[in-house]
Amino acid sequence: MSRKKSNPHLPSNISLYDVLTHPYDEYSFCKADFPFIFDRITKLDAMTKQLIAVLFLSVLFFACNQETGSFQLTGHLEGLEKDEMVYLYNNTTRSYVDSIASTDGGFLFTGNVTEPTLFYVIVKRDGNSMYKGLWIEGTSISVNGNVDDIKNAKVEGSEMQRQQEQYEAKVAELNSQIDALYDAYDPNNTETKATIEAQVDSLYGLEYKEQADFIRSNPDYFYSAYLAKRLVRNISVDEAKDVYNALSEENKNTKYGQSAKEFLDINKNLQVGDTFEDLVLPDAEGNSIALSSFEGKYVLLDFWASWCGPCRRESPYLTKAYEQFKDKGFEIYAVSIDKDSDRWLEAVAEDNMIWTTVIADGAFDSKAAMMYGVKHIPYNFLIDPDGNIVKMHLRGEDLINTLEELL
Repeated sequence: MSRKKSNPHLPSNISLYDVLTHPYDEYSFCKADFPFIFDRITKLDAMTKQLIAVLFLSVLFFACNQETGSFQLTGHLEGLEKDEMVYLYNNTTRSYVDSIASTDGGFLFTGNVTEPTLFYVIVKRDGNSMYKGLWIEGTSISVNGNVDDIKNAKVEGSEMQRQQEQYEAKVAELNSQIDALYDAYDPNNTETKATIEAQVDSLYGLEYKEQADFIRSNPDYFYSAYLAKRLVRNISVDEAKDVYNALSEENKNTKYGQSAKEFLDINKNLQVGDTFEDLVLPDAEGNSIALSSFEGKYVLLDFWASWCGPCRRESPYLTKAYEQFKDKGFEIYAVSIDKDSDRWLEAVAEDNMIWTTVIADGAFDSKAAMMYGVKHIPYNFLIDPDGNIVKMHLRGEDLINTLEELL
């Protein structure tokens, strides 16, 4: 967890009254300051000292442990109608955890978190969802804005949110350029596809550098651990190790830091020309299906999820490729990283996936996804009959055109 650093320049004339009655931010102290502060308390009788110490430690415990415990989220969104429903969605569990009818634009959620956790405040209208992402920790947090511009609502009271906004300010222009390129991208436009992909890759490279610089500059930020978990998947092995090592020891022990380390330990950094690594995963009936069972064929190892829009839009192309080439030695081994197996099975039925479909427990943190360095989805590898990776990231008509050349 991130912690405020001890203040070695605490005024020498500070009194215990100052400590107990002034805001925590003003003096920015924590456990390391115990001796420093108590050395400056004027002589008191033993009983008074004990009483004050208890009060002091209680205040200090609250100040230093705001990340965990109970939270209170109050909100007001202009334009939100009376009794209109507001939903709270936990991004970690990918589930709705609460809902409430608004009162003249206002709403209140309470609950508990064990660490800073990403949530979404969602309002649904006419079949569409409007949402605001925010980090909740064990404190009082407010969100205020206009329901029609909910993504830009102002969040106060969350240190993790402040850290994220500090980072986002650094990369705002880069993200605007990336968004514009995605808006113009058509995977089936052969004239612009390669150029736009190269431009996007270049901009992402600049953003990854900004992420690494942010982590090195703020190794104690909890948000740095969150960034590191994602960043190690997108940069070279040596760069990833450097980023991980830049984290504070405390951040290395967070779930995000541990996930980054696990990725570094498991990832095989597989590229075109490498031999595939075997996977054995369960299908819809619970049968263990090995990727190696399809050796001797061209196999598309495809990572996807039911909630991934771009993945679902690839389904018609996968269907076309499978029906056209299944009798010529082609198979699809589709690995879902869904956390909800019911949604996985619903998507399989809805998209009429008649090829081999399995599920990897743990989503992006599953051993399968980490072994193959899955950075995003859809993410795929084309493996030849000898077990060598011959292509990666085949989408749209590219898959069909490639198979026509090979088969």
